[in-house]
Amino acid sequence: MSFRPVMTKACAVSEVVGNPELDTFPIVNRGAFTPKWLELDHDRGQWQGAFGW
Repeated sequence: MSFRPVMTKACAVSEVVGNPELDTFPIVNRGAFTPKWLELDHDRGQWQGAFGW
């Protein structure tokens, strides 16, 4: 499993046109951002998933 933390480069929603530009950043406390459980399912040609802390 991999995890790529991202944030938008613009803070205000009004500054974004279309899809927001993203920027990566380091995670100091990975445990605070890593899901405790993950469910993945491929049903009728569609991927579905859920996660939670």
